[in-house]
Amino acid sequence: MQQPTALSRSDCQTREFHIAHYALVWILFWRLIKWRPTVLIRYGVCGGVAALCLFLPGFYRAAGLLPALLMVLMPASTCHMFSNYVKRNSQWTKPQRLRFGPFRLTRIGQDWQQERKWESYVMIAEDPMYFYLYLFRDTIDPPDVFPKSAFTPEQQQQFYEYARTSPNRLVVGPEPATRAQESPVGADSGKQKGMNRSKEERKSIFLEWLRIHNEALLDAFSRGASKERALDEALNVAGARILHIYGLSVNEFNSIWKEGMRKWHPLRKRWWEFWK
Repeated sequence: MQQPTALSRSDCQTREFHIAHYALVWILFWRLIKWRPTVLIRYGVCGGVAALCLFLPGFYRAAGLLPALLMVLMPASTCHMFSNYVKRNSQWTKPQRLRFGPFRLTRIGQDWQQERKWESYVMIAEDPMYFYLYLFRDTIDPPDVFPKSAFTPEQQQQFYEYARTSPNRLVVGPEPATRAQESPVGADSGKQKGMNRSKEERKSIFLEWLRIHNEALLDAFSRGASKERALDEALNVAGARILHIYGLSVNEFNSIWKEGMRKWHPLRKRWWEFWK
């Protein structure tokens, strides 16, 4: 396991912090509701049917218990799923520190270390309690979460400055209520290129993703990461970079990725049989 290195003069290191398990589960659940309006529609339909059944006679009134029960069980099962997800990634809730500089951020635990470059992030948001650093823009994948209480006022100002001067020119601010209110990184290039891409362009995008992915994978292995952690980190880094460079949406990137795995990957037959 890679050991923490000495601080450079431009690096800052926060106080030790840990994030409570229930807090992370609530953050994931709230993001699901905010970024997936259909979830609220399902809850609303169940609640409306249950309320309507109260005004019906006899058996039909009892039938209202079913949608009422669903309205309770659906969020409960979702929270349980997120709770298991957080348990599988137990390093998120362990005591740790954040070291950040002009080029990278490093989470440092007692016997582990995770490093990401600023360019891996496509958006940063904040609320009164936390900073949220996103690897992807329009998915419900969990962001990297850091409590503001671990930062001194001077470190917060330095954090804002490093974000603004990063390759993606990140601006720290409130999280948008919906995806439509965002100003995406690389939006201009996305508008110029358009959503319709030629076969050669799709192929070049996939091969560029493959190159970045392989480089990130080798970098993770060189830092002593396990196979699972290295694969996860490489996928996140490569995906975030491609979305930024080409101004792609996640759905468009997924379509190109699947096509590339099927047609252009050096091990395409084995990969496609595994992933499809």
